[in-house]
Amino acid sequence: MTLVASTLIAVVAHNGWSWPLFAWGALLGPTWVLATIATTAYGMRYIARSTGTSGRDAAAAQERSRKRFMAVYPAYAALGLPWGIVSAALLIVWPDLAVTVYAALAVVLPLFALPRLLRRAATRSGQGAQ
Repeated sequence: MTLVASTLIAVVAHNGWSWPLFAWGALLGPTWVLATIATTAYGMRYIARSTGTSGRDAAAAQERSRKRFMAVYPAYAALGLPWGIVSAALLIVWPDLAVTVYAALAVVLPLFALPRLLRRAATRSGQGAQ
C-alpha cells in the first residue's frame, strides 16, 4: 500500500526524477537487512562469549533467529522503495535521509543494550542459585 501511495505521489506531484535519490532509497532496504543480519550475528557471539556458551549453542540460536525473521526480511528489503520514489520524484533528499537515520538507529541502538541485558541475566541467574 505504501508503494502504491508513493507512486501516486510521484505521478501527481513530481518535479522531475533523480536516479541517485531513487537508488539511495531502493538500496536502503537490502542494506538494512544485511546490517540487521550482521549485528544479530555479532550480538549472538557477544552473548555467547560473555556467558561462556559454546559456539555450537550460539550458532543454533543464530539459526533459530534467522528462521524466525526470514518472513520479515523481504518487507525490510522493500522498505526503501517508497522513500526512494518520493525523494526521486520530488527531488528532495529528506525522505531518504530520514529513513537512513531511522534504519541506522534501529540497527545500532540495540547493541548498546547488550551489556545491560547480560548484567540483568547474571543477576537473575545468581538469584536463582540461592
